[in-house]
Amino acid sequence: MSPFSRNSLIIVGLLVASIAIILKIQADSAQVPENSVNLEMVPYKIGSWEGMDIPLSQDVYEILETDDVLFREYRDKSDYPVLVAIVFSDSKRASFHPPEICYIGGGSELMGKNFEKLVFEDGSTLNTTKLVIKSSDHFTTAWYWFMVGDKKIASYYWQQLSMLPSLFNSKQLQGSMVRISVNTNDELGEAKASKFVASLMPYLDRIHDPMSTK
Repeated sequence: MSPFSRNSLIIVGLLVASIAIILKIQADSAQVPENSVNLEMVPYKIGSWEGMDIPLSQDVYEILETDDVLFREYRDKSDYPVLVAIVFSDSKRASFHPPEICYIGGGSELMGKNFEKLVFEDGSTLNTTKLVIKSSDHFTTAWYWFMVGDKKIASYYWQQLSMLPSLFNSKQLQGSMVRISVNTNDELGEAKASKFVASLMPYLDRIHDPMSTK
């Protein structure tokens, strides 16, 4: 076989492989998961906290490309509020984005951003990204992280990389973005948020457990 013919076959092979990959990505992106997430697995009563849903506009669901969104305010016995936003999706990576984009897009100012490890009473920990946001009349402190299967990831970019393999196989890889926020920037708000997160985590783990009943 001449070098020209061999090179031609290599080029054709690469083109065929490229087309196959593109078609695979398009097919997987068009897939509709057989089982949607059951948001009822996150109860309205979590420990001493009682929750109430906050309605979202249809525009929000369209932007996120998923209906599996939980937006809820929880209050403890002292009536202290903690806001929870959870976005669930399968391999649709477009459903996730850094939460600071929403705050800045709404006219707020990002005053601080850093990684923070939450330490719970039982000794367990959770790596999060912490935001301090300044609005016109108050501060907001938010902690967020992503879940990919049973992994908990503080970085948006690492979460995106972790979901890439699902584009190349038939397994639907479920992920979520979790954001907890309080309308203060003080030690009390941090303590309340940390206590709530510790109570919330078992329910999030159950949702992402492939052996759980949905």
